[in-house]
Amino acid sequence: MNRRLQLLQKLPMTVKEIVRSVFSVGVNDEIYKKFNINGLAASDLTTLQTDIVTKSLAIDSLDKEIAKLLKVDVGTAQKIALEIAGKQFLIIDDWFGGAASKYIKKLGSDPATFGQFIAKFKKAVVKENEPEIEVEPEVVVEAVEEESPIFLNMEPTSPDADKRDIKNVFENQVNKLLRGDNWQKKMSVNVLTIYYLGIESIFRDELIRVLSNNVEKVGNRTVGEWLRLFVLGIEQDGMLNPIKKAQFFTSDKSIISLSDEDKNLVALLFDVYENLRNFYEDVKKKQLKEIAIFPYTRVELEQANKEVSIAPVKQIKVESAPPLAGQAKVFSKSFSLNNEKDRAAIGAEYDAAGTALAQDKNKILNYFENALAARDNIKILVGLQLLTENKILPAAISDSVNLKMIADGFIKRRGLKTGGDHTQLLVCFLRGVLEDRVGLTEQEAASFGAWLASNFGKQGLFQFSQLAYFDEEAGFYQWNI
Repeated sequence: MNRRLQLLQKLPMTVKEIVRSVFSVGVNDEIYKKFNINGLAASDLTTLQTDIVTKSLAIDSLDKEIAKLLKVDVGTAQKIALEIAGKQFLIIDDWFGGAASKYIKKLGSDPATFGQFIAKFKKAVVKENEPEIEVEPEVVVEAVEEESPIFLNMEPTSPDADKRDIKNVFENQVNKLLRGDNWQKKMSVNVLTIYYLGIESIFRDELIRVLSNNVEKVGNRTVGEWLRLFVLGIEQDGMLNPIKKAQFFTSDKSIISLSDEDKNLVALLFDVYENLRNFYEDVKKKQLKEIAIFPYTRVELEQANKEVSIAPVKQIKVESAPPLAGQAKVFSKSFSLNNEKDRAAIGAEYDAAGTALAQDKNKILNYFENALAARDNIKILVGLQLLTENKILPAAISDSVNLKMIADGFIKRRGLKTGGDHTQLLVCFLRGVLEDRVGLTEQEAASFGAWLASNFGKQGLFQFSQLAYFDEEAGFYQWNI
């Protein structure tokens, strides 16, 4: 169980019921809409709130953290912070020892202005936790919904029309698609979704946003509410994994009370989110024919095997997340340390970042983690240099769950056994970043690793001074693992 989830589980029951309530999820949704916060930024801001609720971060650091996270000015950050403090934290002010009300005053507001809202919040939480009374189900005549044209077409036609249809599925027809046991429809959606994800990475964030706003009902919650609850409780440390999901399914009482059919539907919904969230990681490790945003059920696979193989996606070529507008080029096989243009870009960024970050440990770590998230090759390499030169890197891998996951992921993919050795862990981390994320060849990555190792040696960190070496017989650099 990851550290954040452990801390959430240890919260007092009265606090836990509030922060994990449907009402709380809806409050966040309103705040995010008000300030146009969506996609992964919304997910990261929810994680930030979790860190404050579990007291991993001080509540009075909220506006500064928001400014860094969302890259907004101080005034905007304080407005967002005031909304969150007043509408999410003030209700549990006793848990904060009065720090929430003090912080609201510090931001120039009066906690009393949130009085009516807090009363409404408390009433909603009480209602949510009342025992359910079984009643005779109403006979409802369902209106026949017009299906999206995407169900009938697997070939890209008009980008604007195709993307509109795809978003319509994610916003209004997820429930129907997941319940349907119709592999042709799922394949049609999957093919076009993957095609446009391969062209435009911002499209993933748009799909996550509309999925978060989906109002189709599953049990006592909407698709969007289930997804936001899942993100709040589980999506904390980058890539999602089955263990975290299993823990969520066995600990959340609103899931435990669902029928088996609805439990399965919620599990498939979370699979859809995971597949979207992890798409650009998956395309580096799998063939495209093995990737599906909407997972196929056993029944669908049996149907498909009787009729035709599910593999039409293979003609779409996607290597990784394409660049966002205004950002440096992301993962590309053409990127090379032997390329003079790339080396010049690294040097220029190193000069600029070194001045701006001024040997500040937290700033350098944030710079590097943001570069990883954006898949900005230049900044990733500069971040590694700065982390090494400022004696931050070895400890950071142990302290940061995100960074350790990179090393662990590399170890698992290569079937290695490190025995917990810190030096070997550092080598696996560097290889995971340089080879798997930046896309350097093993020899190029090892040459960069040898340069970093020489810096460790100069600092007296001799245990890290032999990460890689030049093999004179072979004529190129090799890793010491």
